[in-house]
Amino acid sequence: MATKAPDVAYVDTNVLVGLFAAPDHALHDRALDLFRRVADGDVALILTSVITAELCFVGNRVLGWSRPKVADTLSRLLEADGLIVPEAASLHLALDLYGRHRRLAFPDAYLAARALRDGPTVIATFDRAIGSLPGIRVLPRAETHRVAEPKVPLFESRSVDLAAREDEHMEGFGESSSTLAVRAPAAAQV
Repeated sequence: MATKAPDVAYVDTNVLVGLFAAPDHALHDRALDLFRRVADGDVALILTSVITAELCFVGNRVLGWSRPKVADTLSRLLEADGLIVPEAASLHLALDLYGRHRRLAFPDAYLAARALRDGPTVIATFDRAIGSLPGIRVLPRAETHRVAEPKVPLFESRSVDLAAREDEHMEGFGESSSTLAVRAPAAAQV
């Protein structure tokens, strides 16, 4: 007798929050029911990097977990039967970096993990926390780059003729990328 293929669905953050929440949480029982179906092989859930990032935030800020607890709990979640995690290796490394580096936000840890796993190991950022990671080089160098706050005339509220001069202020904005000298490397072009 042939076994029926499981339903496959992307899982949203609220389902996983319901699973991790206390039994009196409004979503807890529904999440448990869904994960029983996952355990029975009736459903498979796809966990994306974006949802993992949201879970880091919710785990730390809403559920009150420490960064190491967030990293450990979510790393174990990535291994759960019935979960499909397309970027499992990168997410494991990102969670490890997030758990060990308190100044590193999860999106930055994910970016660093992708750079370390897939290359190049150079990241364009002004974030010093990323630049402090072994094996990562940043462009431009965060410690020497200084940028003055831009003055944008469109936000001057005392200019009575501002709307009439919009074209003047917006000249060149949104021009075709063919006029730009910077182009993506051939490997990055789609």
